[in-house]
Amino acid sequence: MVPILIGSQTGNGLHLAKLLNKEIPNTFTLAINEFDILKINEFPFIIFIMSTHGDGQCPFNMSRMYNLLVSQGAKKHNKDSLLFNFKFAMLGLGDSSYQKYNYCARICSEKMQHLGAKCIVQELCDSQDPNGMYDGYRRFKESIAAIYSSELCSNLTGESVKNENIKKYKAKIVSNRELTPQGYEHMVYEIIFDIPEYIDFYPGDCLSIVPENTIDLREYFNFPDNQIEFLRKNIDFFATVQQTSFIELSSFTDSDVFREKLLEISQDYDLYYDYVIIPRRNIIEIIEDFKLGVTFDFLKGLNSIYPRYFSCTMTQEQGNGESRARYHVLYNIVRYKTYLDKERLGLCSQYLTTLAPGDCINIGVTRSSLFFEEKNLLFFATGTGVTLPRSVIHFFKHKTVKIFYGFRYYDKDQLCKEEFSENVDITYVASRDEKKYIMDAYRESPVDNIDSWLVFASGNCRINRSVHQVLKDVHGKDVVFQSETW
Repeated sequence: MVPILIGSQTGNGLHLAKLLNKEIPNTFTLAINEFDILKINEFPFIIFIMSTHGDGQCPFNMSRMYNLLVSQGAKKHNKDSLLFNFKFAMLGLGDSSYQKYNYCARICSEKMQHLGAKCIVQELCDSQDPNGMYDGYRRFKESIAAIYSSELCSNLTGESVKNENIKKYKAKIVSNRELTPQGYEHMVYEIIFDIPEYIDFYPGDCLSIVPENTIDLREYFNFPDNQIEFLRKNIDFFATVQQTSFIELSSFTDSDVFREKLLEISQDYDLYYDYVIIPRRNIIEIIEDFKLGVTFDFLKGLNSIYPRYFSCTMTQEQGNGESRARYHVLYNIVRYKTYLDKERLGLCSQYLTTLAPGDCINIGVTRSSLFFEEKNLLFFATGTGVTLPRSVIHFFKHKTVKIFYGFRYYDKDQLCKEEFSENVDITYVASRDEKKYIMDAYRESPVDNIDSWLVFASGNCRINRSVHQVLKDVHGKDVVFQSETW
């Protein structure tokens, strides 16, 4: 068989992998982190689908392979280096409005070829294309079909090459509370976990949480309990319905008018964009609009629930003469209005708010590639991005840490103030109160000798461009910095 290995942050890569899996015979899909890299040369041909999120970052579910490729890339002539002898096809997903367009697919393709692999098909999807990512996908599918043969298949299956070393931890909720004032529209919560078996925390570690639907699906579907439970735990009913799904949706109506309109949406990207993308219309609303009698088999083929990743902070809690590690995650409540009557809600944040002290869930851990070897650490953080410098000051006791932390209002959005002790040099900037941003504050009070500092950006991915520009303006050169953004 031929593996389709996926690096996807928001589910688009997974969706295209499912489509390709249906179109190309003898293939199976697997997240890249779940693939046993030691067996990679046992496949003559591999298909990769890699998205780029944030400002040039690779998805968390392929972090192990990305870190391996980066570390091996300069070791081609080292006897301990990894060498590849397979052919591969690369489909990248990106947005050309960003400077590092399709960076992940491009850099990984380059590194694998450097290590001996041969790229026979490469296509870069651009969400700015007339039909979004589907234009690039169709070209890629046609290229694969043209070169595909049984000689490219292996006898191995997906189950035989799963990485068995991926560990899941049992996590118990200690507390789950709102940090922002009650009634404030930009709500932020902090959830604290007890994870006894997780003993090797390092700043930058991310907890992966697989959410579940909180809506009562029995209100919408008359299915047996076991099927309702499957849908609740596995299918994202808040996700964007993909354009290709409208072809199958057209088969669930007896109305010629509705069938024609559904098929029109499946073929006209502008119509699809106006009906689905702009208002964020979900599958339940589409079913109700067209009075569709969908089947369980159709629903289970929709967007799967994928893990969400959260940077965390570890603290020590004292009690009964012993110290216990506690893991803190800050999360925003995702809710916003479109022109539709109902508020749009985020699947994961709604799920997290339902967790109460004493509840237990399974959690994964992903290690980042951040490093903190220098003594001087400079942070630019916004919103819940304060987690990274917060994590560092709890973990490292003898480093010089300087933080520029931005938020909206002092009395509403200033998070974790009580944890930044007097020996931490932190500059608070409330953009709505002071009418300025953390970059303005840095221009007023920059560090001396920037080369003696490790620099970090954490928060929304837009911060990367601002940090790059302010460092260049102030210090007269491009300054390398690490980022943890989304």
